[in-house]
Order: sequence, then structure tokens, then C-alpha cells
Amino acid sequence: YDHIESFEQMSKAQLNQIAHFFQHYKDLDTGKWVRLDGWADAEEAKAEIVRGVERYNNSK
Repeated sequence: YDHIESFEQMSKAQLNQIAHFFQHYKDLDTGKWVRLDGWADAEEAKAEIVRGVERYNNSK
């Protein structure tokens, strides 16, 4: 996947596989769930990671 720079370069099947993974990987963890809001670009992904780190740091 080194050549992929955007989710738009991936097939619908690949996107569905990734979505399925994230929708179900916490199924065995009671009380935890994942909601997907769609696809975004790399900058939005980086911003979401920063927001997650900030939420974690503020929860201490």
C-alpha cells in the first residue's frame, strides 16, 4: 500500500473490508463500540488523532 496516498485510490471492496474491521474489532469488549462517519483525507485523520490524544491527556 506504499503507493496509496488517498482512500479514493482504493477499491470499494478494500474500503468495505477496512470498514468491517473497524466496525467489529471491539465486538468482544463489553461496553465498547465503534461508529464510522465516513472517509476523509490524511489531514483530517491526523487532526482526529491529535484530538484523541488531547482527550486522553485531559482525562488524566
